[in-house]
Amino acid sequence: MTDGAWSATRPGRAPREAATHCPYCALQCGMTLRADDDGVTVLPRQFPTNRGGLCQKGWTAAGVPTVAPPLHRQVYDLRTGACLDLPGVAVTRHDARCRDGLVEVRLRREG
Repeated sequence: MTDGAWSATRPGRAPREAATHCPYCALQCGMTLRADDDGVTVLPRQFPTNRGGLCQKGWTAAGVPTVAPPLHRQVYDLRTGACLDLPGVAVTRHDARCRDGLVEVRLRREG
């Protein structure tokens, strides 16, 4: 995913795809994320729960970069730290980007 300052792909590269699951509910519908020079696109894929379709939340999954850590059991907006499942709840946010298949996190120094 991009944050406007860092690109998800290098110009001229072929699109990269990753088979994954929708982060929004317990159904975990199958989807494919395709990254190219224009950003990230969501594509539905065949999976037992969604049979090749996606709901409205699934189609917009690439619009808001999220994380669903098992410890919290909620979905969080990576840009703000806000919990998408519980209004008013948030976690500490750090700048992050994807580069060469790795997620890089910029940690803040305290004090």
